Formats: sequence, C-alpha cells, structure tokens
Amino acid sequence: MTANLIKDGEILLLVGESTGIAVAHELLYHENLTNITDSLIVSSILLQHSKHTVIMLGRTVNPDDHAVCGTLSRIILKQLLVDKVILGTKAISVDCSLSVETPEEVEFWRR
Repeated sequence: MTANLIKDGEILLLVGESTGIAVAHELLYHENLTNITDSLIVSSILLQHSKHTVIMLGRTVNPDDHAVCGTLSRIILKQLLVDKVILGTKAISVDCSLSVETPEEVEFWRR
C-alpha cells in the first residue's frame, strides 16, 4: 500500500483522479500530514480527518475530473517543497518520462 511509504508529519502533493482518491482514503489513518492537491474529491476525503492540513491548488475547475488546473496552480507548485508526490499517469517511457492526456497537463507539470 502506498500509505505505508508515507510518514506522519510529511508534506505530500497528492494529484487527483483514481490514484489520488485511493491514496487519500489510505491516509485517513495518518496524522499531521500536509496535503497539497488539485482535486476537490481528494480534499473532501482528507478533510474528514481533522489531523490533516489540506492546501487546495486554485484556478478553473475541470468538470470531468473535479480538479483544478492552470497557470495559478503551476505558480503555486513552483513555490512549494514537498516530501513526496503521488500521482497517476497513463504511461511511463523507457527514459522515465510520464505521459499525460492534454497539452495543458504537459504545461502544468513542466518545471
């Protein structure tokens, strides 16, 4: 389980979709986590546990995946340091590049 790799007190970037939602449910048993997320669903799950801090990235909400995206989120991410990033991807290439669905996602994850 992914939650076994996470220690209480860590700062996480937890990206939405099915991976983020599944891990969010596992994190309810941890304490004192700071969770940065783009997902309304993930933030809702994490807020069920009062021992977590949730930082919601901002901008336009995508109605398909209930997540935010855009320039403001990218600017915020560049300013934050995290202990671990948990995200799902469509594919990983031999050179360890990740695949995403849209050009907007490429721009979002580019640093």
